[in-house]
Amino acid sequence: MSVPVTAAFIEAAIFAAAAIVNLTGMRWARLAYERWDIPAGVYRTLGVIELAAAVFLIAPETRLWGIVIAAPIIFGSVVILLENRHYFYAMPVVALMALLLATTLAVPHRHQSLRYAVASTAGATASHFVQTNDRAPSSLASPANS
Repeated sequence: MSVPVTAAFIEAAIFAAAAIVNLTGMRWARLAYERWDIPAGVYRTLGVIELAAAVFLIAPETRLWGIVIAAPIIFGSVVILLENRHYFYAMPVVALMALLLATTLAVPHRHQSLRYAVASTAGATASHFVQTNDRAPSSLASPANS
């Protein structure tokens, strides 16, 4: 697995964890929002948005959408932390922003295509995707694609 893809999965895991914290309304998180004059209930909305970002960051086809959703959340978090003089807590969030930049390299380019192959093994069917530059590898090419 490449570094950008690994970065995407790390970002997805972090956003999923943040979504769980916000959706469950953990007391320490609610108190932090209250101290920073963020209206009550915003944490649940933010949790849903973070969960969407996590889900979108996993699949190559939707990774760009995940980045588009995640970037303003990360930027806003940095701004809030710096505004409230939590410099130490802002540093890992800035690192998360840099990791998101690495994740952009895992977005398939327009000239690349994602092809799906269905393999049947012992009665079970599994789908796998293969990322190619121009066309499917010869092992996946069908006579119709040649």
